[in-house]
Amino acid sequence: MQLNLRSSISRTDPHLWKDLEESIQLERRAIAITANNRPTWSFKNNLQAMLVIKYGMTKDQAILDECTRLQKEALDEVPEGHQYRAEMLTSLGYRLRDSAKESSNLEKASKCFLEALQNTNAPAISRVRAGSALLQCCPDKQKAYQAAQVIMGLLPQLITRSHETSDKQHAAGSRAGMTCSAAAAVLQADRPVLEALQVLELGRGVLAKYSEEMLLGPLQLGQLSPEQAEAYVHLRDELKFSNTPSQGKSFLGHVVQLNKRYDMATELEELIVEIRKLPGFEDLWTAPTEAETLEAAERGPIVVINVSRARCDALLIEKHQMRSLALPNITNDLYQFARTGDFGSSKVLEWMWDNITQPVLDALGYSQAPEEDAWPHVWWIPTALLTLFPLHAAGYHRNESYETALDRVVSSYASSIRAIIRGRQKDLSSSFSTTAVPRALLVGMQQTPESGTLPFANKEIDIVQKLCQSAGLETVRSRPRKEEVSEHLLDCKIFHFAGHGYTDENDPSNSHLRLEDWKDDPFRVADLQRMNLHEHAPFLAYLSACGTGQMKRYNLVDESIHLISAYQLAGFRHVIGTLWKVSDQCCVDVAKTTYESMRDSGLSDEGVSWGLHRASRELRDNWVKEQKQGRSSLTREGTFMRNRNGNVVTEEKYFKDEDGRDIVSVEEEPEVGERLQWAPYVHFGV
Repeated sequence: MQLNLRSSISRTDPHLWKDLEESIQLERRAIAITANNRPTWSFKNNLQAMLVIKYGMTKDQAILDECTRLQKEALDEVPEGHQYRAEMLTSLGYRLRDSAKESSNLEKASKCFLEALQNTNAPAISRVRAGSALLQCCPDKQKAYQAAQVIMGLLPQLITRSHETSDKQHAAGSRAGMTCSAAAAVLQADRPVLEALQVLELGRGVLAKYSEEMLLGPLQLGQLSPEQAEAYVHLRDELKFSNTPSQGKSFLGHVVQLNKRYDMATELEELIVEIRKLPGFEDLWTAPTEAETLEAAERGPIVVINVSRARCDALLIEKHQMRSLALPNITNDLYQFARTGDFGSSKVLEWMWDNITQPVLDALGYSQAPEEDAWPHVWWIPTALLTLFPLHAAGYHRNESYETALDRVVSSYASSIRAIIRGRQKDLSSSFSTTAVPRALLVGMQQTPESGTLPFANKEIDIVQKLCQSAGLETVRSRPRKEEVSEHLLDCKIFHFAGHGYTDENDPSNSHLRLEDWKDDPFRVADLQRMNLHEHAPFLAYLSACGTGQMKRYNLVDESIHLISAYQLAGFRHVIGTLWKVSDQCCVDVAKTTYESMRDSGLSDEGVSWGLHRASRELRDNWVKEQKQGRSSLTREGTFMRNRNGNVVTEEKYFKDEDGRDIVSVEEEPEVGERLQWAPYVHFGV
């Protein structure tokens, strides 16, 4: 225990050289003392783990060689099929891979990973890690494809319904990137594009899938037998309301609760299997079929961009075909931009255009500026770290040419193909078909406890209110408290929030829009996920706060646990949000233009996406104009606006005054790059 503790301490702070050296010496003594009377494989395994840390600090090849020798010796002592053998084989594979100066070592590493993957006695997570490593270095395309199939079969074992939310997120983080690697292996083996798409649909957004399974509405429940419906509602509600840590319970009480959750989750799993056998439920919560996938592209192409270390591809879905387009040489640059926090500078937008967006649009036939009334519409589904970048804003904007995505297509986003299909299951008319006048719930937070003042928030709400009323909507400005907002959400068609947001990078399900009572009772993503608004068919959630589509846990980017996806999953047909910090004043301009287009289109689907597109172009055009005049009036470094005291300040000072709608995080990271103010606004929807 003491040795493992010292290893753990050293891992958390590599500068504790003294502790590391002491731990290494203790492990060496343990091996020497026990060598003649008991197995030493566990000590050797611990020692090589500590030496790996030392190698990372020194890059001494002799240390890496000793790590490899120790791991081999430890494996010689461990019986075939032992559950720990998989982890040790994977560790040896890493050592061989890292020292692979010749192809023979790489082949040996692949064999280690393969043996670990095939060890059925090992925990699923150990086998999946080995399989993921195998996909990165296996030269045999067919073996890599077979490994991908095994991985996809194991992934569901890592997350179960009985897990509490935080445990689900931890498990999801442990499998980060594996689905994208599996999809890359499918393409590398020259398998059909549909197969790669289905891998991504099944392996990404697993937490959303579990939430969907808890959202059968009255119409669907009516198609079940009374016994099935009653059992489903009971199990669903029990799992929902026990999905919080047991505060104040003894250890035994906590274990009892966990066992109860496990039993209920098992019952629900068995019930869902039975439900899927019923007519009309066969494809429920499964990957879309080929016909469904092609139909989803009826309104415009869907572009799924798979990012992995092995290869990157754009999977192009049109209403008559699916095909892939290789995107070489993007992974390293993408990871470097993400590491430095540069998501929206001119440099990044131009890089994305050259390497991703232009090749895709050219392949789709969108190589020229469209006719004014014939704008094509593209739905982007990025994966991995690319989910953090504004694909819709890619291009050479200073040139005032058509070498930009904004000047060729209207862009929308989706977390999955399944999300697009789910959003279109109800006709638009269902959002406005009742005899009652449709309502718009408007919440403005100019003053928020422990957050900066937003001078333009109420002005934005006033403008949106007038535009909603001119579109025939009844407007409601409720008290900005969780209970009141939750109640009004149940019967509103539009929800517009102007204020601050909060993102919890340790537990994204705790992220929330900051209401008046956020300190005592925050309206969290987790709370929203428990609400089933689908039966009420809400039309639009407009989240005019910063970073509502932001993910700060990079290992969870493929789960899309952010405010935008939460509102979409809850039932909103459209959601508008942002990828990073935005100016308080710019939010007013974007909202005004968007709602004008919505009103003029008769509250159509196209009006939402076109309105945001038009607003972004207008802001971009103003920025280009200011660039030509020698100053950047819409970038973070130089925007001129008025602060709450009425004094003209630059936007840099403005944000220091906390007048920007920055989404507050648990740990603030430094701003890097321009982060252009017209680029972060995004539309998710049908």
